[in-house]
Parts: sequence; C-alpha cells; structure tokens
Amino acid sequence: CGIDEKEFYLWDLCGHLVLKHVMDHDWLAAANDAIGQVADRIEVGGDASKGSKVLAGTGVPSLKDLFNLPKPYCEPFREMIVHPAVVQRLNWMMGSGFRLRSARAICSVKGTSGHGLHSGAEPLKYTNSYIFQNGRTYSEAINVAWQLRDVTEADGGFVCIPGSHKARYPLPPTLVTCEETMGLVQHVEMQAGDVVIFLAGAQTHG
Repeated sequence: CGIDEKEFYLWDLCGHLVLKHVMDHDWLAAANDAIGQVADRIEVGGDASKGSKVLAGTGVPSLKDLFNLPKPYCEPFREMIVHPAVVQRLNWMMGSGFRLRSARAICSVKGTSGHGLHSGAEPLKYTNSYIFQNGRTYSEAINVAWQLRDVTEADGGFVCIPGSHKARYPLPPTLVTCEETMGLVQHVEMQAGDVVIFLAGAQTHG
C-alpha cells in the first residue's frame, strides 16, 4: 500500500510520525474560525498534571463532538476523517477495518496545565498492544492529532518518549510528572497544518 520505508522505520522505532503541511490555508482558517464561532461550547476540565508542580495549571479546555457541530462548523473537521494521507497510513499501521472512537479539540490557553505522561506497553493490555509480525505492524489504538496553530516548545503541545511502545518496565513516577525527564521526553514542534500520528495506548505521551 505504498509504504515509505523511512516512515515505516521511524514508526516502528519511535511510535509516532509527523506528516507535514497536510492542511492548506483555507482549511486551517475554516477550522480555527469554527472553534471561535462555537467557543461557548468549550468545556474546562480538571487539572491533568497528575500532581506535578512542573505541569500544574488551570483545567484543560476541550471542544467535544466536533463532527456534530452545526453546519458549516462541522465541515472542516469531517474532512479530517477521510483524508487520504491519514487513511493510507492507518491501513498499514492498524490493518483495514479500523473505526473512529471520538474526536475533540484541545483549546489550551496560557496557563493551562500540562498532561502528566501516560500510556505505555506496561502493564499489558490488549488496547496498548503493538506487534510487528510478517513484515508489518499491528496496533489496537492510534491517535491522530491535527495542529491548527504553530506549536513550539514554549507553547506546550505534544510530548512523548520515543520507543516507549517497546518498553516492558513501569514508568518511574518522576517521569510521569516530568519533574525528572532523564533526557527521554521529547517535545515535538509542529506547524499549523501538520498532523502527528502516535500510538495512543502503547507509546508514553502527554
């Protein structure tokens, strides 16, 4: 199915892939405008820092049920479901027949708490599985995150421990809270329109 061998190697090694410039200017503008138009639906949840002093902040603002927003605000998000660049990769990452579980926009503002690190291949759960067999990979749960703004390290955003989908030892507590990263936690900088695909259950992330 047209797998790029370098991408395949990065996926197997790291547990995540960044696809550059998937969204064009008009699509980005429509998605950002839609969130602004329905901002009254944004719900602020609890502090996600898991007791971390480093990550502490206000609750995490989320806009849920994106595909069922009133038209036309749902449309830029519905386009994401069937984008060929994503579907083509999910086919070789998961196998055909995958299904969508949920979709939300994380609408962080300055001071929003970071998310304590979570997920990983230990303890063993079928939803956290990552298998390489007969020359291909199989995964039970994958997240696809669309970047609607540029994200630098100063902004927060997606972090992960590359390769942690193959770890078989419990995550040390100081890594969960990022109070001691051991040099393992990688912040992934992205530009508006990029997409990051990562092993939701198997790769440790935050």
